[in-house]
Amino acid sequence: MKNYKVKFQTEDIIKAKNEEDAEKIFWDRFENSFWKAEVKEIKEDKKMKNYNVEIKNNGIYINDILIDESIFQEEKCGYSVQDRENQINDLYMWIGEATGSDRANDLYLMKEDLRYLENIRDEIIFSSIGTNDFIAKSDDEETFNSICEEILKLNEEIKNGSKRI
Repeated sequence: MKNYKVKFQTEDIIKAKNEEDAEKIFWDRFENSFWKAEVKEIKEDKKMKNYNVEIKNNGIYINDILIDESIFQEEKCGYSVQDRENQINDLYMWIGEATGSDRANDLYLMKEDLRYLENIRDEIIFSSIGTNDFIAKSDDEETFNSICEEILKLNEEIKNGSKRI
C-alpha cells in the first residue's frame, strides 16, 4: 500500500445577482467537479532537503542566503513570502470589509483561507500570486522545497548576472 497526498483547489470566483443565486451556482459547480483533486504519491524513500525561510533585517532569507528582492517585486516567482500571522490579520480585515451579496464567493474563499492558516503553525508561508493558494512547509513540504529551490536558482542567476556587468 502506498501513501498519497490529496490537494483540493477551487475554480475561479463566480459572480451572481444575489446570495441565493451564488449559493445555487456554488452547489451546481460543487456537484459538477467544482473541487479538483490533485493526487501525488508520497515517496517514502526520497530524502528531502530541509529549507528554512525567514524574514529578518528587512530581507528574506532561505537557509541564511539573502534573497534579491527583485524576485518578488518583479514577480519572477509565482509565490510571495508571507508572515502567517500578518496574512491572518489581513484576512480578518478583508472579511470585515466584504459586504453585499456579490461578495459571497470572495467571503467564502477568505474564510476557507483563514481556517487553513489558523490550523497550521508555520511562521512563514508562500502565497500564490495568481490564486488564493498558500503553501506551508508543515502541510506540503515537497512543494514548499520546490518553491525554495526555484527562488534560490533565480537568486543565483541574478547574482551571476550582476557579476558579468
